[in-house]
Amino acid sequence: MPFVKVTTLAAGSTAADVPVSVVGDALDEPNETLRLDLSDPSNAVVADGQAVGTIVDDDPSLADLS
Repeated sequence: MPFVKVTTLAAGSTAADVPVSVVGDALDEPNETLRLDLSDPSNAVVADGQAVGTIVDDDPSLADLS
């Protein structure tokens, strides 16, 4: 489900945190991957326009409950 988030970096910065909201649940499931696409810079050049992150599942597995 794509969404748009505008993030501003200070002059001279090469990194920024981009908060991502997740909806928690109690289901054991695999980790999930997200992709961040950077585009439409103002007064800058994007050298690498993609980043990949992992949402780590923190729910106990059925094996952990037995």
